[in-house]
Amino acid sequence: MPQGHFRDTEVTKMSSSMPGSYIYNECIRPWGARGSCKLIIDQLSRVLRLPNILEWIDPCSSSGRIASCLRSLRLNIITNEPYVGVWRTEDIAADLQLDPTQPGTYQSWQAQGHLTGGLISQPLPRLLDIVLPLAVLTEVQVVCYYVPASYVSSPTSARLAWMTRLKTENRLLLIMGIPKQASIAESSGIWFCVFRTPELRALHSRMEYFQEDNCVVFAE
Repeated sequence: MPQGHFRDTEVTKMSSSMPGSYIYNECIRPWGARGSCKLIIDQLSRVLRLPNILEWIDPCSSSGRIASCLRSLRLNIITNEPYVGVWRTEDIAADLQLDPTQPGTYQSWQAQGHLTGGLISQPLPRLLDIVLPLAVLTEVQVVCYYVPASYVSSPTSARLAWMTRLKTENRLLLIMGIPKQASIAESSGIWFCVFRTPELRALHSRMEYFQEDNCVVFAE
């Protein structure tokens, strides 16, 4: 989990973003819905060997369309979403219906043997400081969350300390850039990837960092 001293405003902002809060907005538009899921998955697959992971879980599946993209690549993915119908006008059928902001959810998946592969998602930005660290604490091989650029460029003090530690441990991989023929709205975020060990990072990554078709990949 991120370590450091959270300011009162940071704690208030995170708590007010949680379902059940009196100012929680159930009609909020998920930021990730504005762009093409295929573009960002293509971007990720240029660097990560996605088929190496035999099973993926999307803990926040209603925030994006990642599951359909992975299935089109014939990859196995389990979806989770307890708030059916909240983020979109139509209901989204999910394989699991547990709260991704609760530690018990991941403990349950661990006990059921679901956490042997990877976690991939496009969560709402205000939940990232909760759901991303919880995902990283699990025993999965890799966590790949698509986050706004500001999550990395303007971190809280606690988040910065956490990211620095992951970088020092050689477990962090950031993938960013706008692929050719894509608009800024279609690829304005960053793939925030955390591996359980440096060895898994080397195993699952194509380490030829390059600049091609306006897609820039940063190792750290």
